[in-house]
Amino acid sequence: MEILIVTPEVAPYGRHGEVADVSRALPKALHALGHSVTVLSPLYPEIDPGRFSLARRLSGLEIDMGGRRYDCDLYDGKTASGVNLLFLGSRDAFPPQPVDGDPAEARAVGAGLLGRAAVEIAAEREPGFDLLQAHEWMASLALVRAAERLPHLPRVLLAYDLVRQGKLGPAQLDLLGLSQQAGQQLRLGEDLCLLKGGVLAAHRVASGSAAAFDDIGVEGEAAALPDLRGWMEDKLSSIENGLDAAVWNPVTDVHLKTHFDPVNLAGKSRCKAALQHELGLPVRNDVPLFVHLSELSVDNGVDLLERCAARLLNNDLQMLVCAADAGAADGLQELALRFPDRFKLLVSEQQAALHRALAASDLLLLSTGYQPYGVLQMCAHRYGSLPVGRRTGSVADTVVDCDSSLRTGSGFLFERNEVQEMVAAAQRAASAFHLGAAFEQLRRKVMLIDHSWERCAKRYQYLYQGLTGEGRRMAS
Repeated sequence: MEILIVTPEVAPYGRHGEVADVSRALPKALHALGHSVTVLSPLYPEIDPGRFSLARRLSGLEIDMGGRRYDCDLYDGKTASGVNLLFLGSRDAFPPQPVDGDPAEARAVGAGLLGRAAVEIAAEREPGFDLLQAHEWMASLALVRAAERLPHLPRVLLAYDLVRQGKLGPAQLDLLGLSQQAGQQLRLGEDLCLLKGGVLAAHRVASGSAAAFDDIGVEGEAAALPDLRGWMEDKLSSIENGLDAAVWNPVTDVHLKTHFDPVNLAGKSRCKAALQHELGLPVRNDVPLFVHLSELSVDNGVDLLERCAARLLNNDLQMLVCAADAGAADGLQELALRFPDRFKLLVSEQQAALHRALAASDLLLLSTGYQPYGVLQMCAHRYGSLPVGRRTGSVADTVVDCDSSLRTGSGFLFERNEVQEMVAAAQRAASAFHLGAAFEQLRRKVMLIDHSWERCAKRYQYLYQGLTGEGRRMAS
């Protein structure tokens, strides 16, 4: 199958967000299943074509959009795994420096050019693509335009983040150069919504979490999206994220000094002791080490984390909070002064620090904020750490609450976003650690859970075959 994936970012080319990680791992897994995959993404200023061996095409694209002509460059590349890369360069849409003016206008031009370029490329390619997939709101216009110009091309939207929808003001509609009918599909009240257009233009919508859609209209920012399910009708397919074994694997992790696996966990104990020594914590294997990895912000529940940590630290345990910056962390810094032998705050942007912390942890305390791409609970399983988190979103999809004997379950869950519930779940987890052999058996069991992208890619393949009819042709 020939697949074109349009995405706002792909790792490790310039950006390293959650969308970028998925846009790297999913095409790789699809290629391993025998599909030919091309990934189209913007050429941001931080992407050096020479560093990544990207070849500039002699002929680019001239795109007329909204009464203006844009000259775009195209750069070809290929990943080590065999995925084809195509980068769209435009100083107007993706300038080397931040531009003055309306940021909504810049978003509109960038999204408009990416969608228009995707359809131009798909229309001219011989042989043609069998399927077009767009990732999140910025790539949604590729589906909107394809619905008009390539109506028979199967279209899939990957929409994990339900909060970021690409909202634009009505004044930006003229910049997009859409037909009146297509522009009407984007209308959401007085504004425009690019994600809505992508949903309506897609044949199927893939999301990483069925539970995340259950939260719509309940609380937080997602409560403002009551129409989302109605737009999708019967298009929605829930396919959980996966983990890239080349990145998250305690047997081969380049960031770890000692490796381990479910059969031999001695290396994990050494990872724990090494981190305790490095942080100045007492080197003790008889107490649980809680680790929290996230951005420290109000949206991610830093206030709840502070109150929970303050109560937990009255018990015989250790805790590490690891974050890229110390913003909004005044309360945690105070805890580090009050409990120097039990609590540490590690501020580091290095991926190595996150990997070492995860490998050392016994229990991973998850953020209670909205996590559309949440995979940390899967990382915890992979590294023999039991996740402790709220039963919502991707956590609810991938973690089963443990019973008191630890015979069933893969983590410790709580229901409401309240400190007493978070503390109670963490205390259950700490008590489970002291069950000794039962906890070690549970640790080994969760390390064997299949969170691979290969498993996820097979589900995407099944979805694609249902749209293209390839499964039926193969069967006949």
